[in-house]
Amino acid sequence: MISKLKRYLDRGVWYLKGHKKIIGYTLGILLVLPLTLLLSGQKQTQESHASALPLAIDVQTGKNQTTASNIITSPRFTTRSGNELIVVFLTSDGAVASPQLFNSVSTETIHFTLARRANGQKGTAEIWYAYVPNQLKNARVTATRQNGSYHGMMRVVSFTGASNQLGGTAGGSGIGNPVLTMLTIRANSKVFAIANDSSRSTAQTAGPNQFITQQYRVNALRTAFWTQQTTTSIPTAGTQVVLTSSNNMTPATDAWNMVALEVVPAAALSEASRTTIDPVISKTTTLPNESNNSPESPINTSFPPADAPANVTNTGFPAGTVLTEWSEGKSGFINVSNQTYDGALIPAPTSGYWQIYGNNLTFRNCKFNAGVTFYGDNIRVEHCDITGGISLSGTGNVSVLYNNIHGWDDGIHITSDSGPVTNVTVSYNFVHDPIHPTKSECPTDEATPHEDAIQLLGVNGLTVTYNTLDVGPWYLCNGFDVLNSALQIENTQGPDVNMNINYNYVNGGGITARFYACSNTNFIGNRFGKDARYGPFVVNDKACLVNKTGNVMEATNQPLNMEYTPQ
Repeated sequence: MISKLKRYLDRGVWYLKGHKKIIGYTLGILLVLPLTLLLSGQKQTQESHASALPLAIDVQTGKNQTTASNIITSPRFTTRSGNELIVVFLTSDGAVASPQLFNSVSTETIHFTLARRANGQKGTAEIWYAYVPNQLKNARVTATRQNGSYHGMMRVVSFTGASNQLGGTAGGSGIGNPVLTMLTIRANSKVFAIANDSSRSTAQTAGPNQFITQQYRVNALRTAFWTQQTTTSIPTAGTQVVLTSSNNMTPATDAWNMVALEVVPAAALSEASRTTIDPVISKTTTLPNESNNSPESPINTSFPPADAPANVTNTGFPAGTVLTEWSEGKSGFINVSNQTYDGALIPAPTSGYWQIYGNNLTFRNCKFNAGVTFYGDNIRVEHCDITGGISLSGTGNVSVLYNNIHGWDDGIHITSDSGPVTNVTVSYNFVHDPIHPTKSECPTDEATPHEDAIQLLGVNGLTVTYNTLDVGPWYLCNGFDVLNSALQIENTQGPDVNMNINYNYVNGGGITARFYACSNTNFIGNRFGKDARYGPFVVNDKACLVNKTGNVMEATNQPLNMEYTPQ
């Protein structure tokens, strides 16, 4: 690590240390995974195209659990038809000493799959799902707690015209007003959330363009449970949705858990029907630390048709963009907040790399002529061309989307060296063509380049989806490995936890994907190129991968088991 840091400084790349910062809450991550049907012992993973219905709510029912129990059961319900997505929203009180969770959710014939859980504070908030091809008649959902008998709330919602592949999910726990950020993956979807406040039973008010759909307050326990959803459909894929609520108390010091789910329309629907018909919202409702990820299940390994792997044609700023040199100078160091830079030409600074401190920053359709390190919260970098890579240090709530990243030592470098890094989304980026010497220019010491397309040195809550991470063919340089990995995960600056690394193309290096230390990570549906020297992957930590299905070699479609392989 010392030699690598020295090389970054000597060559003017962007791995730097900055101010210490503390994040007051932990946000979860966006997860993209296909729905799995478990009905009468059979599983279904392919997206249904049978329905010509618009995305709409069929059944809404639920229960406010007024008597403590180890189970919670819904009223009986009947769906209108088959081919419906059934989503169960659950929340519960719990003990302070041990995390609460539900370990089983089912009807008489259906076993539901966990989509998302947040239980970092007292109690839990969870979302479970199943895609059901047949009509349900007089069905009842039962959820079983792992720990003890408590109060809670359940909401069951069935959808017609829904895809049997989930959209994004998010989850988090913290102190203050609940807030989650997620990135939608398909146009005209809707976002739903469930949460608990374990500090007081005050009524919650949803954030902008959202409304509360069910709320249960237990005054004796100083606890509140509620569900909320977006008011309208989200028209565009890749939209950042911020889910918030407040009990209007000052200061905001309550403990909370919240999870959210994007429900997406079936792919068979035409764009016209998706944009003109909004889901039905019923205004009447019958009220009545384990992994944040779903159990392992078969995965459709194909990239969704609308989400082709990132390449030079669909990343970076659009053709015809007029770039204007930005007004922040060339020193290489700025401290600025609450700004949007659109179409900015950002020159190589005199220091060789950029250090940008500040919050609430957006860089869109920009060109960076040098690498950049961000220190701050609420950062968004999208549709930019970046020479030299991008680094995050001590940041929270960051989105890196649709960028063309090239000419780097590490393409995307995430480290908690200057403070925790939380809630990061890296999607649809083309990370390729690292800087490395030709064979005739190989150095003769340990500073030999050791490039990674993505290197993780401490992050809590990371989503990496639909990227092309291409290091290129491996070779030796004076006896040293050059071009290390497309993905390198280690804990030298902090733990790497709660991650979803799904549906990427990864290629090259000595070993393409190296999992040295991490936990609670999904690694689903990734495609491996052929250019690794020693092998496609190494998994050195048994606790790392909780879901590792659908990963294949690109050329042969040969499955990769991603088993524990100490090195």
